[in-house]
Amino acid sequence: MREILSLVLVIFLFTPNFAKGLLKGKVLDFESKLPVEDVQIFLKEKNFAVISDKEGIFVFENLRSQNYTLKFYRIGYEEKEFQIDFNDSTNLKILLTPTVTKVEEVFISAEENELSVTKSAIEVSGSQLRQNLGSTIAETVTSEPGIEMRSMGPAPARPVLRGLSGDRLLLLEDGGRTGDLSATSADHAVAVEPINAQKIEVIRGAKAILFGSNTLGGVINVVSEKIPIQRVDEFHAVSSLQAESVNSGFVGSLNLLFPLQDFAVRFDGSLRNAQDVSTPIGKLKNTNIETENTNLGISWFQSKNIFGASGGFYKSDYGIPGGFIGAHPNGVGIKVERKHFETKTDFKPNFEFAKNIELKYNFSDYKHEEIEGDGLVGISFSVFTYNLSGKIHLKENEILRNGTLGFWSEIRDYSSGGLSSTPETIEKTFAGFVHQNAIFGKVTLGGSTRFDFRQVNPSSQVEAKNVGEIRNRNFGGFSGAFEGTYKFDSGISSGVILTKTFRAPTLEELFSEGPHLAAYSFEVGNSDLKTENGFGSETFLKFENERGFLEATVFRNEISNFTFAKATGDTSWRTLLPIYQYTGLKALMQGFEFGFDWQILPRIFADGSLSFVKGNLTDLDEAIPEMPPLSGKLNLRYKKDLFAFGGGVKFADKQDRLGEFEQKTKGFLVYNLFGSYVFKFRNLAHSLDFGIENLTNETYRKHLSKVKSVMPESGRNFKVLYKVYF
Repeated sequence: MREILSLVLVIFLFTPNFAKGLLKGKVLDFESKLPVEDVQIFLKEKNFAVISDKEGIFVFENLRSQNYTLKFYRIGYEEKEFQIDFNDSTNLKILLTPTVTKVEEVFISAEENELSVTKSAIEVSGSQLRQNLGSTIAETVTSEPGIEMRSMGPAPARPVLRGLSGDRLLLLEDGGRTGDLSATSADHAVAVEPINAQKIEVIRGAKAILFGSNTLGGVINVVSEKIPIQRVDEFHAVSSLQAESVNSGFVGSLNLLFPLQDFAVRFDGSLRNAQDVSTPIGKLKNTNIETENTNLGISWFQSKNIFGASGGFYKSDYGIPGGFIGAHPNGVGIKVERKHFETKTDFKPNFEFAKNIELKYNFSDYKHEEIEGDGLVGISFSVFTYNLSGKIHLKENEILRNGTLGFWSEIRDYSSGGLSSTPETIEKTFAGFVHQNAIFGKVTLGGSTRFDFRQVNPSSQVEAKNVGEIRNRNFGGFSGAFEGTYKFDSGISSGVILTKTFRAPTLEELFSEGPHLAAYSFEVGNSDLKTENGFGSETFLKFENERGFLEATVFRNEISNFTFAKATGDTSWRTLLPIYQYTGLKALMQGFEFGFDWQILPRIFADGSLSFVKGNLTDLDEAIPEMPPLSGKLNLRYKKDLFAFGGGVKFADKQDRLGEFEQKTKGFLVYNLFGSYVFKFRNLAHSLDFGIENLTNETYRKHLSKVKSVMPESGRNFKVLYKVYF
């Protein structure tokens, strides 16, 4: 019955409406009863549309008493239209049903919100995504509890979750690997354009194991929906333009989605350009960026089955600032190109045990060049990545929910040139996994397990003086997670997540040897490295009602053979670069997170967060290098209908728990202003988001910035984001 009823309309009275001709409603998810934001609501008789806000609310004004036809559209939900008999005191409660493919494909669906397996996910979407949208994925999500940003200039920023980054943090797009080298070095950018994101999800716990074995830090998934996952009846488009003053930067994008008989076609295109970043003490030279991104996707809908494909091109030229020992005075330029192609099949067989079966294939061709000050290519990389995966989504009953069986495989063909001596290598990985949730009254449980096997086959097998014997290596291991939540009647829920992870050393950690000018280091691998095994635990407590939520979490992560590039204290006198060699030691990370969003007065809301992680190398009784300090934020905002305005502060404590040869940083307090307005003009829906970052032009340095010894963080920045919905 739920699949047939794609839209349920219930008309009821909230409170009297005093404005004549006012049609007001609230859009909720059919299953979770949570508000649905960014729904486009089209009023046919007036030929204009509005979009729902963060609370799911929409408003039409100056209407007459007559019948109206409303049409609701949002990616991931059934698209339907219906008629209403309007009167001056009408309030609508709209219940939208998720599409089947949305529930089974996207990690945080209405079904899982209803189950409330744990607090193992964060979602950034709608007005929150628009307000926080930055030039990188890391900048966009860094305001969330427990998330920081490691940077070497603005372009190659990468998220850090609970002190973990690089290969310990999976960064995906539409559930698949990005095929770039951003996990291997701080100067390598993530090949994903944030302005095309529908939403960004942070996943932890049992669900994260479906996507990788090394998920102790978590999984960040950028939902772009390059392959359409639902039928559409009409043409839809979103045009976006964002500008900021701190780097004279702008980015424009166009997203199209339209029907073509039994097909749905999607096009995404964007252009980004920014100059050198301004700081309170001057410009940070060689931090410019130019990025082009295009993608075309098409899906064929046959009965309940979907066959889709997409292909795209990503190109980025960006700078890494200089001024360090061994770096070029004017920095290093990096050119990146990525071509990708993917297919997806989602079909529903007549099996008693399976709801649907999903097969995906991904191909990525990634090219990377680092250009020195004299215009010569100092180092280059080429990576071909092939992925094939499959999932069987199991049928459910009153107890068992969201069961999944599946496999994932990858072939990665790596080569490098220039000053790099890392050998050409082919890596092969195969994994199998299972995941299941269960409900027992007020108790919800979830569990998963996974086995990964990986082969690393270098093209040449030799004895290297510093690296060791370069040879074939095989790695295998189990990972898994268990989580449970208990819901009290008072709006309080509490739960625990236990995680065991497995991570094989990367190719770079095993065999690299040579200067990496963009990263200001001479890197030496260790061919004898062993696998990392992580053991994580976290406990959370959450209170939630109609006014908002408060949530607190404590966590502890223990890692054996924690692999990192340790400064040796020596210098390569040929390149004048400090030498770092990969080593594996025992590590312990523990900390806490706190977050809230609360309505304190009828139109006044407050939100904030506080995060802390402490990392130790227990073998040496030393601090783990590059750990973020205590940090947080506090915001106050005013909201009336579709207008919002507010201000807040971001802050961090000093960091004086340092690894060897690491530089300490002072604490800081930075003020920000922000606002948003959703309106209609010329029968179209529009949104305008604006903000001022670092309002007082404060001079401060972040501990995870690689360039903090050269320049502070960005100065005062005026930002604006404009979107129009067709």
